Amino acid sequence: MNSALAHKLAPFLSFTVLVLIWEIAVRFAGLDSHVLPGPSQVFFSMIELIKNGAIFKHTVASLFRVTAGFYLAAVFGIPIGIILGRNQTAALLFNPIIHFLRPISPLAWIPLAMLWFGIGDKPAVFLIFLASFFPIVVSTTVAVQSINPTFFYVAANFDFSRAEVIQKIVIPAIIPAIITALRLTVTIAWIVVVAAR
Repeated sequence: MNSALAHKLAPFLSFTVLVLIWEIAVRFAGLDSHVLPGPSQVFFSMIELIKNGAIFKHTVASLFRVTAGFYLAAVFGIPIGIILGRNQTAALLFNPIIHFLRPISPLAWIPLAMLWFGIGDKPAVFLIFLASFFPIVVSTTVAVQSINPTFFYVAANFDFSRAEVIQKIVIPAIIPAIITALRLTVTIAWIVVVAAR
């Protein structure tokens, strides 16, 4: 019982020690609170933001930006990934462009986003879209290309149409990979929203 209790308390204790070290370091380092605020100051500032409602306003704004950018990336990225995975000509034409643009950091697009969309939600949504779009496209393409070819031979024997192949074979086969890609991508979207503000 004591061992189980210690196992449950260990993460809490380690986090508490970290916060205490942070507070002590700030108090004795002599740094300005604007440079490195302590946990107590962060806590009281959060209470103040909750009281004046600012935290809810900014939370809603961030949720909107992440949701809009992420869902746009999914809506466009998954179908494009399926097309690239199934159509060799499309893959030859567009894969080089995608793999050329994909390594570019979303933060490098900030000046262009501001130039094209100005200040506000639009450039942030655009940056989140870019950060999410390329990983989704690449993951979907790889997932489609990894489907066992035997499934497509069976579909041909049953004279499936192209829509039936997508609906009955491709989509069920790639769902696990797509869910994993979406889970990883949404974390990227939340990271980018901080810089996109």
